[in-house]
Amino acid sequence: MKFNDIAIICIFAFIGYLVVASIINTLQERKSSRAENNNGDGTRHDSAASNSDTNLSASPLKPRILIWHEVLNISESATLDQIKSAYKRLITQYHPDKVADMAKEIRDLAEVRSKEINAAYEHAIKLRGA
Repeated sequence: MKFNDIAIICIFAFIGYLVVASIINTLQERKSSRAENNNGDGTRHDSAASNSDTNLSASPLKPRILIWHEVLNISESATLDQIKSAYKRLITQYHPDKVADMAKEIRDLAEVRSKEINAAYEHAIKLRGA
């Protein structure tokens, strides 16, 4: 094995480490912010918990309490085509099959995010009467 090969392996190992560290940091930040937003009984401190647009599960490995247009990253007044487009874009990013070869925690997180996206899409479609 040549020096160049070893150097390339080391560089990519370091990049992989940075990516995994970033993902873990993001997960920890979400977990701590979720703990701050919940009052222990699965509801949020703000008025969003009483909104009919929310998903009432708040466990770290279950869909969070979110409003459909926040999950889909679109405005509340989005058209049906915009909703479908946002759904397709997000579900391709977070589908569990995309991370099937990764660690169980990553697969579980992708599954939770997919469930959030699907629930938001279904609710948006119901609201639009489609």
